[in-house]
Amino acid sequence: MDFVFQHADGRKQRVVKFSPVQTRRGAEQYERELRSALLNGTFGKEQCGEESVITLADFTPRLLT
Repeated sequence: MDFVFQHADGRKQRVVKFSPVQTRRGAEQYERELRSALLNGTFGKEQCGEESVITLADFTPRLLT
């Protein structure tokens, strides 16, 4: 999807993303979510949790089993 979002201060931001759901409705829903995140100021500020970081020592047993 590709759209231009105009912020309240007048500046424009082009957003180009792939929708996780490859249907028209899925893409429309994803665009609504992105526009909402832009309005709220949370776009691009997703938090990385502690669970997403894994060390090689933790990963090796998973790989070998």
